[in-house]
Amino acid sequence: MNKISGVTSQVFFATSIGVFFCGLMVRTKNILIPCPLHALVNFSFGAVELKQSVEEVVEIEEKSRLNWSSVFPTMIFFALFY
Repeated sequence: MNKISGVTSQVFFATSIGVFFCGLMVRTKNILIPCPLHALVNFSFGAVELKQSVEEVVEIEEKSRLNWSSVFPTMIFFALFY
């Protein structure tokens, strides 16, 4: 069940950020605006995963716990460009 909720949150995040970047491209009529933002998002999540792989995992997250590392960037992007 934990894998399903993890995949569901990834699908939700990818869909919402994709819609955001698409809207940004349509609004600005320039693909060069969303490209650096997409790279920044990819870099920030890659850095988080790299940090987690280097550090030892001390606690196991609860199964029903929400992954805030994907919710906050989505909220910030939508708030900045609304």
